[in-house]
Amino acid sequence: MNFIKASCESKNGKSRITSTFFHTPLTVEAKGLDRKVTIGIRPEHLRLSPLPQKGSVEAKVRRKSITVGGQYLYSIERDGVEVKAKVSHPADELIRAETVWIELPVEHLVFFDGSQRRVHAPMAA
Repeated sequence: MNFIKASCESKNGKSRITSTFFHTPLTVEAKGLDRKVTIGIRPEHLRLSPLPQKGSVEAKVRRKSITVGGQYLYSIERDGVEVKAKVSHPADELIRAETVWIELPVEHLVFFDGSQRRVHAPMAA
């Protein structure tokens, strides 16, 4: 699992989570999130594209390797933070890319407080 440090502002039962991995801050309904929060996401849930997509941010490809079954494991860096992404049968443009656009789908995010305890934080309406 990838772990990404983020910051959080809470007000009226809602929290805004800010990270360089998000195009805009996320608003979640959560109690118990600290000012510093950790975001968790599995490598297979990260979305990569050779071109900008809605909600994606730019990142550098540091390494890539092919794994069993034609999957690629990418090491990607954004603002000094490295994460792993697993991509099944990527297109040639993505295989050749040195810069990619990365998205962390909100439905796959897990949040942890300062004590590394998981915090339930559904997206706010």
